[in-house]
Parts: sequence; C-alpha cells; structure tokens
Amino acid sequence: MIGVGAVQTDFKSMILSEVAGLDAGACSMAIGELRDGSNDNMGVEERNAEKEKLPNPWHAIGASALSFAV
Repeated sequence: MIGVGAVQTDFKSMILSEVAGLDAGACSMAIGELRDGSNDNMGVEERNAEKEKLPNPWHAIGASALSFAV
C-alpha cells in the first residue's frame, strides 16, 4: 500500500491495494493451516490419536484468516 501511495494519489488505488494485501495475507495464513503435521515414523494408531487432538482444520482456517484481517 505504501508503494502504491508513493506513485498514485488516487484514493481508489489506495483502497484497492489495501484490500488486495489484506486478502493475500489472510489467504496465506489460512492455507498455512492445511499442512499435514503427521510424522512418517508413527504408527497408524498413534497418527489417528494425534489427529483427534487437533482442532477442525476449517475452524483453524477461519480463525487464522480472521485474526490476520483484524
């Protein structure tokens, strides 16, 4: 947004760059929640028990995107 403000004095360009940066950052944070954190050395039972402890990934995605936006 600062870079756009340095070359453009148009208010619409500033708002567009702010929204684009917010969207890109929120998407980046949300996609980061989809990583598979399982260890290949673990057995099936251990991996399933580990996954049961984790929160719903869609809730984590929403929370991550919302916290970045705030």
